[in-house]
Amino acid sequence: MALTYSYDPTVMTGPQAVVNKIRRLAGDTDTFGMTAETPRSERTAIWSDQDLLGYLADTGDSWYAAALALEALAQRYAVMAVGVDLGGGGNINYGSVSALLAQRAKDLIDRLESMPAEAISENDWNDFSLRRIYANSALRQLP
Repeated sequence: MALTYSYDPTVMTGPQAVVNKIRRLAGDTDTFGMTAETPRSERTAIWSDQDLLGYLADTGDSWYAAALALEALAQRYAVMAVGVDLGGGGNINYGSVSALLAQRAKDLIDRLESMPAEAISENDWNDFSLRRIYANSALRQLP
């Protein structure tokens, strides 16, 4: 199966909506023109849709999936915790990048865990899950 890279904020239901949400939370929304054949040096997206769905499968929640993706990227940069001179006066300190990514992951988890349960939405994957959402909503309204 070829890797896909997509982000369409107009899609509000189904698996693509979840991938969109994870990308938005992780700050990885620049997928324009990306394909599996795009050379690594020219890629603008960090994670494929399949990577993000894998993180979702591991965690069961889009917020935790985004945090896990950021933590994985932070760990990759932590291994390279050196500065790189880009020439022309620019440089990248991968240790600082790693720390910022790890902090963003922690912030996402802290925000999720501080949300009231009523603020966390249920996903409408298909007709059956939509019915379950309506039933759960009705049950929550009972005295």
